[in-house]
Amino acid sequence: EISVNTAAVIDALRNNTSLVTIRFEGEFLGEMRNDARRAIVEAIGYIPTLRRVHLGDALVLVNAITKMVCKATELREFSIGNLVIQGIDSDFSALEVALASHNSLKLFKMDKCIPAVKEISLNGLTKS
Repeated sequence: EISVNTAAVIDALRNNTSLVTIRFEGEFLGEMRNDARRAIVEAIGYIPTLRRVHLGDALVLVNAITKMVCKATELREFSIGNLVIQGIDSDFSALEVALASHNSLKLFKMDKCIPAVKEISLNGLTKS
């Protein structure tokens, strides 16, 4: 089970200097405990060679996504699909700012994502 080895996965991500693309979806993210999923998503941002990320099929904290985007200074393409994104309005606003102000990000795609709280709109993210 991945939750048991979260620390090892985080260490491997943070110490990696060759990964260019990460695609985490399906059971990999979906079956993790929330704290493990948050830590893994945040750790992705520490990979210095990272250019492309796709996250899908899970509930993810918007703060974790924002931290990943801010840390991944060479990120060129970021896509999310079939995510339930959890957070408050100000958290989503912070992600919008991070996406809009990212120096190397050229493409952001969001497909079939919904907020965990119905009253929160994802419209600002679709404009990023």
